[in-house]
Amino acid sequence: MNTPYLIRIDPASIKKNPHAGQTVFQQYIGTETEEVKVFYGNGWWHREVYHEGVKVSFSSVKVKPDQQVMEALPVGWHSSQSTKQLYNTIHTRRPLANYLFEYLDSQVKCRDCGAEFSWKKLEKDSRDDYDDRNESYWHTSNEICPECGEWDCCQLETEELDQATGLVEQI
Repeated sequence: MNTPYLIRIDPASIKKNPHAGQTVFQQYIGTETEEVKVFYGNGWWHREVYHEGVKVSFSSVKVKPDQQVMEALPVGWHSSQSTKQLYNTIHTRRPLANYLFEYLDSQVKCRDCGAEFSWKKLEKDSRDDYDDRNESYWHTSNEICPECGEWDCCQLETEELDQATGLVEQI
């Protein structure tokens, strides 16, 4: 077995996590716009609903002319638009870490083909595999060579924040 490559923490990337300790939080994913258009005329109500500019429903109803409604709502199209913020609720099993950080870029070497490349280019995949007794198990690799496709082409060890002595004190 080859010696693992140590992937170090980038000291400049360490910052306090604004969500530290939380197990439930909201993640903003975008906005959604809905527009409702209503037409009244000749004893008919027509209603159209649009999501993000695409018509998603249409309905028509024949109504008896009502003098009060006819006076309150002139003949023609009337529309209203609403925009809402969309969020995902994320639940974590463990409280979120106190700090956020990234790892430095480092070169690694494939033990099969000998190619050298950034560890960030390693590919990931899972597959059904078999052990010595021909029993099926699920195999996942985060170290697939981008050059030759060899699974587990190198061994990585990532530095933990508590191993990075003095880095947290700099914040």
